[in-house]
Amino acid sequence: MASNTPPTFTESQQHHYLDHILNFSFDSIAKTLTAPLDRLKLIFQVQNELVKQQKLSQPYNGLLDCFFKLKNTEGLLSFFSGNIYNCLRTIPVDLCRNAFLRFFKTPRVLEPLEENDTEDGDGDDEHNNN
Repeated sequence: MASNTPPTFTESQQHHYLDHILNFSFDSIAKTLTAPLDRLKLIFQVQNELVKQQKLSQPYNGLLDCFFKLKNTEGLLSFFSGNIYNCLRTIPVDLCRNAFLRFFKTPRVLEPLEENDTEDGDGDDEHNNN
């Protein structure tokens, strides 16, 4: 018979999960704030192909022209097209980044050099007159 008690997490596990949730939240906010610029960049980059396919009558004269034409034809919400995918894409990036940081983190990197250690690590200090 299965137990109905919820799993208990240690304080470090709770901190770890909270860290992931906060990273996802802040990354999603950043992606949402920059979504209109990403959309403009994408439309501006593919404008020549849109003209070839006759989906666009003439190329844009600049980013402002692109902005106003896109706003007038497709509306303001079109600037956030594909934003949910961008936000969800931050989850595996964050998990991989944290996994690599944890894997490659070594205590030697964080320890300061001792006074008799030199950069080459041989312990010889020719300038020490003791």
